[in-house]
Amino acid sequence: MTAVTLPRPLAEDDDRSRFDCGRESLDPLPATLLGQLAVDKDYQGQRYAASLLVFALKTALHAADMVGSVGVITHPLDDSVRGFYAKWGFADLPFDPRRSMMIRMVDLQRSFADEAGQE
Repeated sequence: MTAVTLPRPLAEDDDRSRFDCGRESLDPLPATLLGQLAVDKDYQGQRYAASLLVFALKTALHAADMVGSVGVITHPLDDSVRGFYAKWGFADLPFDPRRSMMIRMVDLQRSFADEAGQE
């Protein structure tokens, strides 16, 4: 059997001009899209929205271990919804005309780990 030599990582001074993926732009990163959450008007103000969001974020975090995802993206309908997501750690995606917001999986992991440590 012949020995296999593993490739070395690219170094800073390597000639990268020969590497071509066939396009000029970077590949998009995989992310989980959070659909709109809604609570019946009779039940608003009772923290059901927060419970729904926590469930969705924990589910997305679990799924990311299996399928890969760098974060959760949402498209808030208005500024009040935008404020709700901001309280949970979502940040505006710069230069996005749709004003999307995102939270990174690494931040979710930290947040839920901190939460588990406080219980």
